[in-house]
Amino acid sequence: DSLGRQRLWVRSFDSFEARPIPGTEDGVHPFWSPDGNTLWFTYVLDGRMDVQFADLAGGTGSLQAGGSVCCPAWLRK
Repeated sequence: DSLGRQRLWVRSFDSFEARPIPGTEDGVHPFWSPDGNTLWFTYVLDGRMDVQFADLAGGTGSLQAGGSVCCPAWLRK
């Protein structure tokens, strides 16, 4: 963004224009929920890896995972 922060973006298949997802500043390692409506991602907060989500219908939230965060259960074999 204009302040030099990393942020996650999304683009529709039928559009060439991408848009930033609010609340995803400094997010890395994004992964979609099975229904495709929520984007989960990791970020470092106070030296700890945590998980946050952005609901594309609006709003964000967080899960204070603490410790090592790998991937959601639906991505594991």
